[in-house]
Amino acid sequence: MKRLSASAVALLSAFGWRNLAFIIGTMLLIPLGLALESIGPHGPDAGGGAMAAVLLWYLGAALFLVFNAVAVIRGLVRGEPVLKSVIGCVLPFAVAWAFMELMEIWPI
Repeated sequence: MKRLSASAVALLSAFGWRNLAFIIGTMLLIPLGLALESIGPHGPDAGGGAMAAVLLWYLGAALFLVFNAVAVIRGLVRGEPVLKSVIGCVLPFAVAWAFMELMEIWPI
């Protein structure tokens, strides 16, 4: 496996590894929800797997938002750069907005 180039590492570092981990975690919840949905009941009782994945995302996004809000406040008080934490505060809302827009295009 090739190592990441210096420019890619600098770009990912500027975006924030924590923010990248949030996006990857969100992407991993999609197959988890599909897997849970496939082994669950079918017919009128279906939907539990997808709902479990959405609830896990809500919990993770809420914790991520609180953690980044605290990091923004701490950074402002200490005079440290807060761009990564601000991106982290906006990221859950951006992912939720993108999900709602995709539901318009591709309803389940």
